[in-house]
Amino acid sequence: MNIRRATLADKDLLLPLLRQFELDDDYLPKAQRDFRAFRDPESAIQEDIEKWLSGSNWIVLIAEENGGLQGFISGEVKEKKHRINNKEGYIDSLFVTKESRGKGIGKLLMDSISKEFKELYCTHLALATHLDNKVAMSMYENMGFIKRLVLFFKPL
Repeated sequence: MNIRRATLADKDLLLPLLRQFELDDDYLPKAQRDFRAFRDPESAIQEDIEKWLSGSNWIVLIAEENGGLQGFISGEVKEKKHRINNKEGYIDSLFVTKESRGKGIGKLLMDSISKEFKELYCTHLALATHLDNKVAMSMYENMGFIKRLVLFFKPL
């Protein structure tokens, strides 16, 4: 398994994985799926890829094996200048293909981006996931993440 930084040349390889990540949300209850639905999924996905691969504060790593992508992780360095813990490595997205799950690829990606954030002097990592995504929550807790906030929402 090779973990490496993604480049603009990887855009077409990343697009199908990002589509799966954003659109295969069958782990969520219908109300959650409806609330997070995209008006124009393809535009949103294209914008995310562009932002990730051309933004100076973004890191995108891909897991590849035998010429195919098995997963990716994207994250952003966020400055918090008035805080003691003033530089956050924020994990935006972590995805491993269904066929590659259970092989430790998510942990490899998380360990790799953690190392990159540490080299950029980030003081901590943060991420968010849906309360209904029990698999992800368990994985993050096993990696040492601690639940800190609950985000509430109410459709109007």
